[in-house]
Amino acid sequence: QQGALFNGFYRNHGFLPLLAFVQFGREREQHLMAALLRPGNAANGNVLSFLTGVIEQVKERFPKADLIVRADAGFALPEVLEYLDDHQVRYAIGMASNKRLLELAEPGLVIARALSEASDKSERVYVDKQYQTRRSWPHSRRVIIKAEVTRYPGRAPRDNPRFVITDLVGDADVIYKGVYSRRGDVENLRQGTEGRHLHR
Repeated sequence: QQGALFNGFYRNHGFLPLLAFVQFGREREQHLMAALLRPGNAANGNVLSFLTGVIEQVKERFPKADLIVRADAGFALPEVLEYLDDHQVRYAIGMASNKRLLELAEPGLVIARALSEASDKSERVYVDKQYQTRRSWPHSRRVIIKAEVTRYPGRAPRDNPRFVITDLVGDADVIYKGVYSRRGDVENLRQGTEGRHLHR
């Protein structure tokens, strides 16, 4: 099919669609608002223009609403974060790991490993740090780290750190579970056991 191009990460031909859902307050239902079918090799193309179009439509229809953008790591781009900062739109956006983020996660992982060893279950703690890329960010931003160790029967324990860039105020675990993880039901189902909150 036209546009179903090869993607090296997924090792397959297909598409990389962008979907935007709107959720009101604490309602569970999410309403599909916009969709863009991109070719399989699109990488980060069209992300900012897609997001700005969605935000402008929401502001036009709900001018008094306080907006919070939840998105995965494909949206953790300098130009996206700058746009959100400049337009007073709050956010909780996933970010891919790198060497520095893994270093920031290590103190929490040490605790999570000890908890997991004692309980023989998956364990997690939430680490709250300030983080700044060396070149592309003009200032530091808050990063919430879910320092998690997962256990499955018959398998060795595995570190599973996750990172969320946010400008929201509040406890790290509350923002991660109550805001970021509400992106979709699949994420909600993964929040099975309570985690610990580790302050800076």
